[in-house]
Amino acid sequence: WRYRLLELEIKNNQGEITILQKWIYRKKIAFVDSITFIPGNEPSYILQKSPTWSENWYMGVLTQKGSNKKVYGAWKEEHRILQVETQQEVQTSQGEALSKTDLEFRLQNNGEKLIIIKKRSTRPTPILLVFKRVT
Repeated sequence: WRYRLLELEIKNNQGEITILQKWIYRKKIAFVDSITFIPGNEPSYILQKSPTWSENWYMGVLTQKGSNKKVYGAWKEEHRILQVETQQEVQTSQGEALSKTDLEFRLQNNGEKLIIIKKRSTRPTPILLVFKRVT
């Protein structure tokens, strides 16, 4: 998993947010996952077409293919921080479980750096992801 690169694309289309993740391995797209929702609105439900769990694809935890991922979010601090929550059924070696992930998106350095703080219901320690804008 160390040799995979994550490209992140975030679009705001008239208030509807789409977050697209592309996992790159050896200069080829290995996996794509996206979520679309309107902050402050009712949750969106996204059909899981792949068993790959994008929240932690390298651990051997799988999604319930054919199930729905629940996604909702809200803007904080006057549109400077985006809070997103996902919930979905996953399969582990111990059986099925509901996994909840909280994501906090923060822009820094005039939008040149994106900080994502990821907290999962199954992991006490937050994960910090830092992205640089590619122009």
